[in-house]
Amino acid sequence: MKISIRKRWRKTFIRKLKLQNFTSYTYADLEFPKTSIVIVGPNGAGKSSILDAIYFSLYGDSPRGRLADMVRLGAREMSVELVFEKLGKVYRVKRTVLLERNRVLSDAALHRYDEEQKRWTLIAKKVKSVNDEIGKILGIDKNMFLSAYYVRQGEISSILTMEPKRRKELISKLLRLFDLQRAYEQMRMLLKEFDYKIVKPLENELNVLSGLEEELSGVEKELSEIRKEILEFGRMYNETKEKLEELEREFTRIDKVKRELEEEEKKLAMLEVKREELEKKIGDIKTELEKLAKLE
Repeated sequence: MKISIRKRWRKTFIRKLKLQNFTSYTYADLEFPKTSIVIVGPNGAGKSSILDAIYFSLYGDSPRGRLADMVRLGAREMSVELVFEKLGKVYRVKRTVLLERNRVLSDAALHRYDEEQKRWTLIAKKVKSVNDEIGKILGIDKNMFLSAYYVRQGEISSILTMEPKRRKELISKLLRLFDLQRAYEQMRMLLKEFDYKIVKPLENELNVLSGLEEELSGVEKELSEIRKEILEFGRMYNETKEKLEELEREFTRIDKVKRELEEEEKKLAMLEVKREELEKKIGDIKTELEKLAKLE
C-alpha cells in the first residue's frame, strides 16, 4: 500500500500564448517550458505586453486601463489565445476585442482538452461565463492575482496598505499555510485509520498465525514512512506559521511607524501655523515701531 501526496502540489503551467494585434505585437506565437522563465529585452520591446496578455486572457481585463488601449494602433480587432495546465488538465482560452465605431466589443471562449477523444471540448463561452469558470479552475480572483502573482513596477507597496485581516489571508494563501494544515490533519486521520483497519487486525491475527509476522513487518515499515511524512508536514507547517507571524510583526511595526509619522506631520503643521501667527505679530510690531519712529 503506497500513499502519494504529490498530486496536491502540482502547479499551474503556461504552455502557449498566441497574440494578434495586441499592443505592439502584430502577431506572436510563443511556447513556454515547465521551468523558470526570464524575458530579456530593451525598454519598449514588449516584455510587459506578454505578461499583460496572460492576465487579459485569464481575467478578461486590462491592467493598463481600457480594453481599447490593448488593441494595436491602426487595427480594429485584437485576439489573445492562451493554453495552460492545471492539476494535469489542459485548457485553452481565447479572447477577442473588436473596435466598432464608439463601441468596444469583447468575446471569450474556454475549451478543455479531452485526452480520450483527443480533441478540444467547449466548457464556457461569453466573457462572464469564461471568467467564472477560470476563477473556479485557478482558485484565485483577479484582485488576488494582481496583488500576489502579478506586481507591476511601483505597485509592490500596495500590500502594505491592505487591511490586516486581508493581508494575513493573502500571505497565508501565498505560503500555502492552509494547505499544509489541511494536509497535516488529513495525514493524522489517515494514520488513525491505518492503525485501526490494518495494524490492529494484523496484530490480533499474529497472536494466532505466526506466518503473518513478515507481512506485519512490511506494514509497520510503511507505517513508519507515513509517520515520517507526517512529522515533515508538521515541521513545514510550524516553519510556515513562524514566517507568517514574523511578517505580521513586521507589518505591525510598519503600521506603528506610519502612525508616528502622521502624528509628527500633524505637529509640524501646527508649528507651521504658529510660525505664521508669530510672523504676523512681528510684522504688526514692526509697523507700530515705524509709526512710533515717525511720531518721535
